[in-house]
Amino acid sequence: MKHYTFKELVEKDGTDEKDLKRRALFWILASNEDLNSRVDYFYDFKERNIKLVDLKNDESSVLDKSSTALICLAFNLYNDSCGELATVSNIFNSIYAENFDIAIEAIRIRFPDLRKENQVLDKSFAGWF
Repeated sequence: MKHYTFKELVEKDGTDEKDLKRRALFWILASNEDLNSRVDYFYDFKERNIKLVDLKNDESSVLDKSSTALICLAFNLYNDSCGELATVSNIFNSIYAENFDIAIEAIRIRFPDLRKENQVLDKSFAGWF
């Protein structure tokens, strides 16, 4: 079974370097063995879109708790979807230590402005905090 690197996934898809949503998704898919072996189950390279799957059934039901949490995070970073499983608490309470750094790096890829001091990411949320 082929193991994809992050670079291979980005190149196979033709992902632009500014497409942070896909880059975060591909980081997670490339970095976790369970997800990497099922890349084509979760992503359609022809349509260039994620495949919304039932994470409690089918192929994904063989994933452990941590891998399921990672794919939920990946889908959430991609298009804010993963259903009720995708709460911040559920995701981070389910991620095993060896996958924590994968999750944090995916968040950094998706939101690079978080590294800038005093940066307001979205002006519409500025008054909330």
